[in-house]
Order: sequence, then structure tokens, then C-alpha cells
Amino acid sequence: ALWQANSFGALMVLICAVTYAGYFFANDLVGNRIGSIVFTIYAMTAATLALIIHYSLDHSVSELALSPRAWWLFLIMIVFVTVVPLFMMAEGVKQIGAQRASLLSTVGPVSTIILAAIFLEEGMRWFQYTGVVVTLIGILILEWQQKQALPVSD
Repeated sequence: ALWQANSFGALMVLICAVTYAGYFFANDLVGNRIGSIVFTIYAMTAATLALIIHYSLDHSVSELALSPRAWWLFLIMIVFVTVVPLFMMAEGVKQIGAQRASLLSTVGPVSTIILAAIFLEEGMRWFQYTGVVVTLIGILILEWQQKQALPVSD
């Protein structure tokens, strides 16, 4: 049973990685034609509709009865934790390309792990530290190789 649960979780992570890469690729292709802002609006609209459909399958609207304070916090999180970063990421993809942006985005989970250890006092073991170091070294090597491959302009 544990093997099945882990396999299912690994499959979900793989699907997430593929769809995330697909988002970067689509942003690079379509975003250059229609603009990064328009692409981001389309992508967020599609994601919102999918989320509404998914939520409505198992929940009723009455479960959304939250306090006004909770709705304000929810709105602030939507704007500053989702919308603004997505617009910034879309513009970053436009500026540096999908391949480099997806590589640099791998810093996010690593920084989250480090910040959780520092501020939330979450325990980390040697293999987690090793994973963080290997990820950061991989990013640095790939960035260095890309800079070496770029032609020098005078």
C-alpha cells in the first residue's frame, strides 16, 4: 500500500513537472506573439475555470462562507502571491526565454526549503541538504555553460 501511495505521488509530481514545462514552452511560443500579459491572463483564466470545476465536483457553494477578514486575506494572497508573480514570470520568460526561465525557477523550491528550515525551524537531514546543494550546483553549472556558449558581441 505504501509503494502504491508513493508511486501515485511520484506520478503526480511528474505530471506537474510536465505541465509546468508545457506552460513555460507555451509562454515562450504564444507569449511572444500575443504578449506576456495577454498570455498570462488566458492561462490564469483557464486555471481558474479548471479550479472552479474541480471544486464544484466535491463541494457546495455554502462551504465558501468565510468571514470578511478571511476574504480580504484571500484577495491579498491572490493578488500578491499569485497574480503579480505570474505576470512577472511571464515577462521574465519573454526576456530570457523558456529554457533559462524554467531552469532558474528551480531555485524556488530550494529557497522554500531553506526558509522553512530557518524561519519555521523545520528539521532537515543530510540528504535534504545534499539535494539543495546538488540542485544549486546544477543550476550554476547549466548557467555557466549557457554563458560560455553565448557569442561575444563587440
